[in-house]
Amino acid sequence: MPPPDASARFFQLLRDSVRDGTLVKLTLGRHRGADATLRNIFARPVALKAGPRLSLVYRHDTRDITKNLARDEALALLETLAATEFLDAHLFTVTQTARLSRPGTPGAPARIRIEKTTAPEAAAPETTAPETTAPGAAAPAAAPQGHDRTRERAADMSAPWLRALGITNERGRPREAMAAKFRQINRFTELLSHLAVEAGLLTVGPDEKWKMNNEKWEISAGGAATAVAATTAAASVSAGVAGVATTAATAATAASAAAATGSGTAGGAAGAAASHHPASIHPASILHSPSDGEAAPLRVADMGCGKGYLTFATAALFGGRARVEGIEARADLVGFCNRVAGEHGFANLTFTQGTIAAAAPAQLDILIALHACDTATDDAIAKGVAAGARLIVVSPCCHKELRPQLVAPPLLAGALRHGIFQERQAEFVTDALRAQLLEWSGYRVKVFEFISTGHTAKNLMIAAVKPRAAEHRAAAAERCAAADDELARRIRALAAAYGVRRQSLAAQLGFALA
Repeated sequence: MPPPDASARFFQLLRDSVRDGTLVKLTLGRHRGADATLRNIFARPVALKAGPRLSLVYRHDTRDITKNLARDEALALLETLAATEFLDAHLFTVTQTARLSRPGTPGAPARIRIEKTTAPEAAAPETTAPETTAPGAAAPAAAPQGHDRTRERAADMSAPWLRALGITNERGRPREAMAAKFRQINRFTELLSHLAVEAGLLTVGPDEKWKMNNEKWEISAGGAATAVAATTAAASVSAGVAGVATTAATAATAASAAAATGSGTAGGAAGAAASHHPASIHPASILHSPSDGEAAPLRVADMGCGKGYLTFATAALFGGRARVEGIEARADLVGFCNRVAGEHGFANLTFTQGTIAAAAPAQLDILIALHACDTATDDAIAKGVAAGARLIVVSPCCHKELRPQLVAPPLLAGALRHGIFQERQAEFVTDALRAQLLEWSGYRVKVFEFISTGHTAKNLMIAAVKPRAAEHRAAAAERCAAADDELARRIRALAAAYGVRRQSLAAQLGFALA
């Protein structure tokens, strides 16, 4: 009898791992199916009230779709998908890893590579699973048989500044009323680190380059973001503690010193380097400036920063690689935040009293404005565009400007008699125009939900990344050569469909809606 082919061997290993309870996860990558938005499928075992299931997460460009299927049904579906729509499949079990690769040439045989695992590591969640895996990588430990999993947090709960801001208590735990805010800080920090890499403002260290070559940085609908996995907890934490770009070796040294002193800061030489920065937030990997040791600090402005929760988180994330300014109209909050920043060693962070409309940054790398009311979001976006920001991150709020102008398209006239539909339509039209106007200004734009609606209903985030200078100039020249190009026509058509004659961001960017 001839030996089984590679696909048959691979899926026998998968079935055995499901039966034995050793399955950690399965990933399908290099999608070649009809749905151009589908990137990966991740499968892992879960225990539900209805019994054991396999949870399949379909990762698309802008959303995730989860299906919990009976084991036999899921296995049959995965085998079909691997044979027809995906060129790569990766199996992680407690004892081994297996990779099934199919060439793109029809009829060419598949290949399988199996490696034993000698030092299992903690499993990364699906949001950090790469499309391909480095040869010889250790398999994760068995996945928890349920939905409650311990998550790595970007923010160290014991950080003194979190307590000073009233987020954590004296035991270093989130206060009951601030648990949602703590989750928001973690989610925002995670997203910001990924977006900064995408914008070319930061990059991962040399030990992670293979991961950068094999993974995509994508934002999904629930606010999840695929990320480069942490190398080790110690390296990640110490990279944050130092507050400056480090190599993995330096990070590990600093982490050892920190452990020796039993404190959250590194001792010895590493401690001296960190003395100006209280780092308690670390990204999912060791991040660096593109030319560490030479590049000027990044210029970051958080406009309408309020009590500064996310401004402090941003300063802790970037450390000495950035100069962060929080801009807030209320003098009492500005004084409070500056006092906390001074008491907790944030030499890279200052707060300034003023309005978003009056702010006049000459140059920026990153513009942040979360929950700036109504047209203040437009003011912030316009300031970022004018200052040449490579990354603009806003979460709009209080959409009031367009609602009085809205004229219902004939098809929607009956529905928009109801006030709640008018309100939601005004939000949609406002933010759709903002996203398209940013594209017209030369940015690549993503729109997604960044935090659960349980925390706030205003959870939409618009993230805009400006291409590198040469690409940006070429795009600008093309727009100038065709002033009334297709994008401009689409923007005007959307405005006209709803009777919108004036919109604040369009006016500030010099874009005529009619």
